[in-house]
Amino acid sequence: MIYVLEFDMSIDYKLAWNVAARATFHIFYNLPKCMILYRHKLAETYLWTKFGCNHPDKIIFDKLDGKNLILFHTDVYMQDTHKITDLIEYCNNKNIDMWIPFPKKNLWRNNEPHISIMRNIIDNYNNLVYDLTGMNYRSENDIPLIINEKTKSILRDLKLKKLLD
Repeated sequence: MIYVLEFDMSIDYKLAWNVAARATFHIFYNLPKCMILYRHKLAETYLWTKFGCNHPDKIIFDKLDGKNLILFHTDVYMQDTHKITDLIEYCNNKNIDMWIPFPKKNLWRNNEPHISIMRNIIDNYNNLVYDLTGMNYRSENDIPLIINEKTKSILRDLKLKKLLD
């Protein structure tokens, strides 16, 4: 299954630590045996199951052996976007759930055609979209509360899935 995390901001940049990145890490910490595939340097450095690469040809699929995979930076597939199908097929064959954070469709910029191509490819597979837009806050102290509130349905679904497995 592919889970799309739809944000109204992007995390495709070095040391992303905005609310969307923090929410994605919050989900990561609640997923069993989760791996992160990333391109740019991560703000969260103490992750044991992370795989950095800047091109899909450099992905070593045998190292992706968990139950969940977060494609933290869609930029991994910027140069050869259609190769996302290789990752999707691998994950489907190994029964690995994929989690992909995307900016909301109306926020795509002209210099990001890979996002639109990736979304079209993902639409051909079984996927579920979680709306994580509107995480506005007044102070830094509000962020954990907003993330907890916005990800509540995801965490509930994860607990139900764990019970049914």
